[in-house]
Amino acid sequence: MQALDAATGFVYVTDFSSAGVSILDGSRCNASVTSGCGAPPREQAVGSQPFGLAVDQQADTVYVTEIFQAGSMSILDAARY
Repeated sequence: MQALDAATGFVYVTDFSSAGVSILDGSRCNASVTSGCGAPPREQAVGSQPFGLAVDQQADTVYVTEIFQAGSMSILDAARY
């Protein structure tokens, strides 16, 4: 699952097997700008088996739901990235 924060250009991608979310800077690595493509994406640990993603641009918050524990969610401060 992936989600885009259109305001910042960051792309968030769940990594189901590593209990993490990869964070890519889409403003520095895209079809027009490739200066940031060589850097590895940042990885943020979240709960087991992350599945769903939602970005609240107004609150600079990323919500990540997990399958392993039904009803659990990780909340990330998008302003940190």
